[in-house]
Amino acid sequence: MIGLRTVRYLFDANPMPLLKVVRSLEGFYRAGFVSTAASEGVLELLRGGPRTTAQICEALDLGDDHGPMESWLDLGVSLGELRRGGDGYRLRGALSHKLSDPSNDAALAFFQARVKVLNKFVLKTPALLREGRRLAMDPADGELFARSSRTVEPMIYAIVDELVPRHGAMDLLEVGCGSGTYVRHACARNPDLNVVGLELTSEIANFARDNLAAAGLAERTSIHDTDIREFHPQEGFDLVTMYNLIYYFPLAERTDLLRHLYSLVRPGGRLALATLTRARDSTTLTMDLWSSMTEGCGPLPDATELQARFTEAGFDDVVARRVLPNFWLYIAGKAGPPATVH
Repeated sequence: MIGLRTVRYLFDANPMPLLKVVRSLEGFYRAGFVSTAASEGVLELLRGGPRTTAQICEALDLGDDHGPMESWLDLGVSLGELRRGGDGYRLRGALSHKLSDPSNDAALAFFQARVKVLNKFVLKTPALLREGRRLAMDPADGELFARSSRTVEPMIYAIVDELVPRHGAMDLLEVGCGSGTYVRHACARNPDLNVVGLELTSEIANFARDNLAAAGLAERTSIHDTDIREFHPQEGFDLVTMYNLIYYFPLAERTDLLRHLYSLVRPGGRLALATLTRARDSTTLTMDLWSSMTEGCGPLPDATELQARFTEAGFDDVVARRVLPNFWLYIAGKAGPPATVH
C-alpha cells in the first residue's frame, strides 16, 4: 500500500517528464534490440523454435558466461519481443516475427539502416558540423541500403515496364545497376534489348555479372565498375536509367552530371531518373540528413528544382510524375530522330 509520504513525494517530484522519457525509451530499446537480434542471428535461431540461454550462447559462439546474455534476452522479454518459458526463449512480438522471415529481408534492411546508420547521424550531426567535417561512406552501409532499396522493387519494375517496349532493338544504360535485378527484368521484357550497367565497386559489379550470367544474360549485358562521371563510350544509348542515386552526388555537381547523361543519350532517346525527394516526415528527413552529412553526397533534391536542372542540362520534354508522396519519376527526352526501336 502506498503511504502518504510516497504520494506527496510523487506530486512534489513532478514525475510526468520522467514517465514520458521512459515511454519514449522503450521504443528506442525495442528498435535496438530487434535490429541486433536480427543481425546476430538470434531471430533466425528462435524462428526454428525455443532455445535456452545456453543453447543460444553455444549456437552463436558467445562463450561460457551466460549471465549478460540472459539479461539481454530478458530485456527482449520485457519489451514484448520474446517470451520465456520452461523450454527457453521463443519469439513473441509481431516485429520480431515479421523480421525473422527471410522473405521480409528488404523491410529488415530498411529497419536496420535507420537503427544502425541514420541514427548515428541524428546523434552526431551537431558535433560533426562543429568540427567542420562529414562522415565517410561506409561500404557496409552501401550493402544495407542496397538491400533496403528492394522495398521499392515493385514500383521500379512498373517503371521499367513503362520505359522498355516488348520488342525492338534497344540499347539501355543503367547507372547503378546493383544486383542487376532491374536489368534482368528489362531483358526478360524485351528479347532484343542490350544493356550496359555501371557500378562503382568491383565487388558489386561482379555480383551483378554473376547474377545476370546465371539468368543466361551474359551475352546481352555488360557490367562495368566505373564512375558514371568517368564513363565515355563511343556509342550512345536509346534509354538511360538512374534509380535512387542522384543524392549520391553533391548539389553543385548535379547539373553537370545531367549534362553528361544528356551526352550519353542518342537523339530521340530518353533519360529516366527516379528519386526520393525532400519532405517533412521523419523518415525522409533522416535520409536527407544522411545524404547531406556523408562525404561526396548531397541533400535530397527538391522536386521542382530538380526538374529545372534537366532543362538547364539541355533535355527536352521533361515530364515529372509523383509516384509516391515523396518519390518522383522524371522522363526527359533528347530532340532528334526516333530512337532505334523497331
